[in-house]
Amino acid sequence: MTLSEIKVSGLFGRFDHRIVLNKDERVTIMIAPNGFGKTTILRIVNFLFNRQLRRLARMPFREVSVRFDNGSVLSAERVAPAAGSRKSTSEMSVSLRKNGSEEPFVLQEISPDEFPLPLGIIDEWVPGLERVGPDLWVHPESNETLSFEDVVERHGHEFPAEVEAGTGMPEWFSDLQQQISIRFVDVERLASTLPEQNFRHSRRRPRSARRAVNIYSHELGDKIRQILAEYGSLSQSLDRTFPSRLVSQSPQSALDMEQLRIELEAVESKRRQLVGAGLLRQDDAGLNAPSPDIGDVDHSKREVLAMYAQDARKKLGVFDDVLAKVETLKRIANTRFLYKRVAVSEDGIVVTTSDGQPLDLEMLSSGEQHELVLLYGLLFRVSRDALIMIDDPELSLHVAWQEKFLDDMDGIAELSGFRVLLATHSPQIIGDRYDLAIELGGPVDAVEAAASSNRYGWRSRTPTFETPPSERPFSTGNVGTRDIAS
Repeated sequence: MTLSEIKVSGLFGRFDHRIVLNKDERVTIMIAPNGFGKTTILRIVNFLFNRQLRRLARMPFREVSVRFDNGSVLSAERVAPAAGSRKSTSEMSVSLRKNGSEEPFVLQEISPDEFPLPLGIIDEWVPGLERVGPDLWVHPESNETLSFEDVVERHGHEFPAEVEAGTGMPEWFSDLQQQISIRFVDVERLASTLPEQNFRHSRRRPRSARRAVNIYSHELGDKIRQILAEYGSLSQSLDRTFPSRLVSQSPQSALDMEQLRIELEAVESKRRQLVGAGLLRQDDAGLNAPSPDIGDVDHSKREVLAMYAQDARKKLGVFDDVLAKVETLKRIANTRFLYKRVAVSEDGIVVTTSDGQPLDLEMLSSGEQHELVLLYGLLFRVSRDALIMIDDPELSLHVAWQEKFLDDMDGIAELSGFRVLLATHSPQIIGDRYDLAIELGGPVDAVEAAASSNRYGWRSRTPTFETPPSERPFSTGNVGTRDIAS
């Protein structure tokens, strides 16, 4: 089940927007002047699907509805506090409509006294939070003091299901969130902070603001080491059982000499590819050993070599998924970075200067860091069939990089099996793909003000509305020729 349409009504008390995601393409581009709500729409969808309904309730909109490809619709609508209520914010009424039926619920607030478990356990659910009072915590990134309500609002999506049950959140909603994967890549993607250690019993926990590029590099190194461990374990198992399998196998037609050569050459080619990608060391791959001259070997030797080739394919096959992703990351980065070389190893992402000197990743330009962070996140941190929402992908990117962004994104989306919703101001990002673009319309005064201020450069290139704006006080049209209502 995937998203097909997003509608947000009453955004900032002014805008009604409708975004129909492209069916036959993996990328949809959302364009609009500043202030029309592109980023806010992405945040609303992110909060809705990532168990952050309290943060959703604070967003400036009246209703959001999301249609899925099976025809069902998930909606969240603001419910004003009852007369005489002391609540300062409205609640959210969430419902799922499918097969002619509707399942609604209203998110309930939780007070410290009503919390179903000891408050001290929150520290275990939210890594880094430190409890400093009966219902006070310190935030690890900013040293900000958070109340119980603050912690629930910001981190309630990290609480387990038994806590959600006390909020009135039904099981069907949790199940839906498990089925639909949404990831929001925002403009703060370079800044990521983590505590160096989890000193839960220390009132003065040391903190280290680590750039996302370093965090992702270490994460990739961990992934490679895990795969190498799997490769080593499988190799030992196959090598240990090789003699018994060879003796006990039933007679079979051995490969002819040409087929055997092809099989052995494919194994060596795969090893060289893995070494070139940085996933195997040359010594571990056995590339320093001389290649055997099989000549015209007899039938029994051909069976041994055929089993050897079969085992080798199994061993090297553990790298298949990560190999394609690593090669894509290196290929794109190395065609973008000037006077630097990007490589991958058990140490993670390694960058060297033109004279071969290692370069700390934080010494890269902001554009280079953005490129690595985005590439790694999309290649290694995204599940198949996810919807990836990217805000301002042009951030810190040279115009030449922006022009290549869409081709890169389309290739990565195909490789990793996800779809993309972009919010951008950049004509260079869009290039000649205005058929992928959805333009957010709005009240006549807002549209005319944006056009007259010349902030909305693409408006003169293609028509926005099929009918005059005066006849459509709220409108969402396609910049190209596709009818979004179809």
